[in-house]
Amino acid sequence: MRRGRHWRTRPHSSQAASLPSFGYPVARPCTHTTTRTMQEGHPGKLSYRPDIDGLRAIAILLVVVFHFFPARLAGGFIGVDIFFVISGFLISRIIFRKLETAEFSFIEFYTHRARRILPALVTILLATHAAGWFMLLPDAFGKLGKHVAGSAAFVQNIVLLREDGYFDTASELKPLLHLWSLAIEEQFYLLYPLILWAAWRLGISLPATIGLLFLLSFGLNIAWVEHAPAQAFFLPLTRFWELFAGGLLAWLAGTGQSARRASAPGLLDTLASAAGLLLIAATLVLVDQDTPFPGWWALPPVLGASLLILASPRTWINEHVLGNRLAVFIGLISYPLYLWHWPIISFIRIATPDAPSLAIRCAGLALSIALALLTYMLIERPIRFGSRSRAPVLLLCLALLVTGSFGYHAHLRHGYPERYPAQVQALLQPDDYDTWFAAVRTGQCHLQTAEASKRAENCVETRRPLLMLWGDSHAASLYPGLHHLQASLGFGIAQFTQAGCGPVLDLPVLLHKKNCNALNRQALAAAHELQPDILIIHGAWMHPHWPIDIPTLRTKLQITLEAVRTALPDTRIIVLGPVPQWRISVSKLMYETWLLDPLHRYPGQYMRHGLLEEIAGYERAIAETAHGAGVDFVSAREPLCSAEGCMTRTGAEITAPSIYVDFGHLTTEGSIHLIEALRSRIFQGIAPRQAPADRPALTASGA
Repeated sequence: MRRGRHWRTRPHSSQAASLPSFGYPVARPCTHTTTRTMQEGHPGKLSYRPDIDGLRAIAILLVVVFHFFPARLAGGFIGVDIFFVISGFLISRIIFRKLETAEFSFIEFYTHRARRILPALVTILLATHAAGWFMLLPDAFGKLGKHVAGSAAFVQNIVLLREDGYFDTASELKPLLHLWSLAIEEQFYLLYPLILWAAWRLGISLPATIGLLFLLSFGLNIAWVEHAPAQAFFLPLTRFWELFAGGLLAWLAGTGQSARRASAPGLLDTLASAAGLLLIAATLVLVDQDTPFPGWWALPPVLGASLLILASPRTWINEHVLGNRLAVFIGLISYPLYLWHWPIISFIRIATPDAPSLAIRCAGLALSIALALLTYMLIERPIRFGSRSRAPVLLLCLALLVTGSFGYHAHLRHGYPERYPAQVQALLQPDDYDTWFAAVRTGQCHLQTAEASKRAENCVETRRPLLMLWGDSHAASLYPGLHHLQASLGFGIAQFTQAGCGPVLDLPVLLHKKNCNALNRQALAAAHELQPDILIIHGAWMHPHWPIDIPTLRTKLQITLEAVRTALPDTRIIVLGPVPQWRISVSKLMYETWLLDPLHRYPGQYMRHGLLEEIAGYERAIAETAHGAGVDFVSAREPLCSAEGCMTRTGAEITAPSIYVDFGHLTTEGSIHLIEALRSRIFQGIAPRQAPADRPALTASGA
């Protein structure tokens, strides 16, 4: 029935029978009402449970310690899953009680959410955007603007999912990365109240409804975590089950068992509380960033949080561990602390190219706590618990809209490059991956995703002499240069490249590149079938996506080269050493060089600043292994480097084409420059010969 401007429920007898009795006073969520303890037993009221705030404290401390000191708490990210359970529990209790007393209003519900969420969120978005103006280069500031807009619209999880990929910016360089979880919560609360209200009106059992949705969401999570890990992590449908778990807890807490637990905790309560804490602790020890998550591994922390909530608040753990004053205090500021801590970490990483020291990280943690406390006391509490009129809520919504618009405008304007002089803008060209993807035939001959295994038919040409290219994305970068030579030399190319998969058999299996070993063996089988005149084996060699030390690389490369020599007795095998690699994108390093120069001179064609010196050690090891295996080694660094450093542009002019797309992938111009320089070494002594007549044509998959 519509009363005034509010949509309210009108319960009847069949609807009332579908819910359990909620006569016993239940947990009063401090995040949605005042912090005073309400009268026990007052119908329709929710009593305050300090242990819930203590559980918030555990959740936020796990996340914050994991982010500031990842080596100390590798599984701390499970704190987000605990937050989801708490949030689903507290919101569900409010909705259940309002439905039973015929007081539920969608406007009131979302007004409550706005008062709770928006004050601190708008503050953090404005502060982060302002800091980005001064600290970020145009490309990064434009991306931050997109994230501000995505966070303001509560779709940051979708924005991040669309960015996920090999060439994505490192996580710690995204100041608003953490708001994916807030987006999932708010997406949940757009649907959840409507589902409960509709089920209540139709007389459908609420626990049955929530339980069914829980199973569907959990099933999707299990189905996707192995084959689509990014989707399983970021999509709401694979995360909602954790909030539905809180909803089921809210229903259980409304049964008669709650009254027994409140009066005197029994053995089951004590066991539940202890088991809950043990499950959370065990998960912390057993999971890390390489664990497929959420998946089954998210179940123990969710179950642990559920047991702690379901247990009596008077058990020893709930009352003395979770309910102590320090834990409650941290729980009260947990939301602004969560919002503040990641932008601070991110800007520290942006400002310190090397890993920040322990002292800097501790200072960042202290600053996060201080800002969280100030935000809670000066912004969050006055707005949440101040005037009950709707004017503050309307102003908050307007502020969020304006903030998101500012961010989106910065994104559309590519981060306002006009902040810099014209010639500096020439140094700050964004990494042009779209052009690079097209140049290396991504999705056709260069496979970009872990699931891909099929190549287009034109990836294997029939002309002789035939040159086969095997390796990762750095090897794919050679294709434009090789293709450029085809007009004058008339050879064919067979391209077998896969993002993140170095041309070494039996690489360490990483979760997001599980098919690397299969694809490398597929490439070796194709080489045996094709018997190319030249085989170029190339990769980054020192690579974060397959991090193996030099001794291990020597061993695995030696085994690989022996297998290649056996399969290709008449082929000239060339191991091409790594190209120079840099700490960050070369364009950003050129800007740093200009910025750090007292006279603001523009960097020359050769540069040392930001060059990764470790590459030389990998090159020596690869050269020695290749020579020991009786195959040719060709250096890719020699044509690009001199005593002055390594080349950044193909010419001396500041506007000359860049050698690099980013930190180490060659542009088309850079690829042509390198291959022209290596032309005589690659093709020396190679004469055309006929393809083996007794071998069948290669399939499109290359196998």
